[in-house]
Amino acid sequence: MQSARRCPVRAYLDQGVRPHINLHGVRYTSDVLAVSTRLIGEHLLVYLNADDLRCVRAFLSDGTELGVLDAQGAWRVVPHNLKLRQEIRKLKGKRHGSTVVGANPIEAYVQTKLEQAKKTRKAATELAHAVKLLASAPTVRTPVGPSRPVETGMAESTATQTVPTAPTVTAVELAARAPVRPKKLSIGTGQVF
Repeated sequence: MQSARRCPVRAYLDQGVRPHINLHGVRYTSDVLAVSTRLIGEHLLVYLNADDLRCVRAFLSDGTELGVLDAQGAWRVVPHNLKLRQEIRKLKGKRHGSTVVGANPIEAYVQTKLEQAKKTRKAATELAHAVKLLASAPTVRTPVGPSRPVETGMAESTATQTVPTAPTVTAVELAARAPVRPKKLSIGTGQVF
């Protein structure tokens, strides 16, 4: 199931930042959008799959397909869903204790929750949810639509487009770094004789 959003195209050409869109705190762009300075300030209709936010499909206001926009930075590498991204951004926004900073924000989030899980049940529950979400995330990118033939300039030879996949880090690898040991509680029966 995909949902649609309208996102303005932004660019800061004087600072060297090419055209892109911002969606849930992450920049998305493609080779086509990066050179389309005429689209700055216009709104694109963006279709996103909430289960895999590594890439989205973008359409111009007249309905013409712009193509697939990829997330920038480490958000492009690890499969993640909307709920996990919102949790990471919420933790990053609070700026208490340890912050989620680093090359891979998803890995940093899991590491932070792993450290906090030793102290609080809430963090342990959030870690379990994050690991479950990462384990259930698709390892292959969501199909971006029907494959179209690519013209190579040769006589009538066609090939189908393939979406390159980046190396993925599994949730088991993220959580296996420091195992959490449960504490044994001594709770009485609650009966008084």
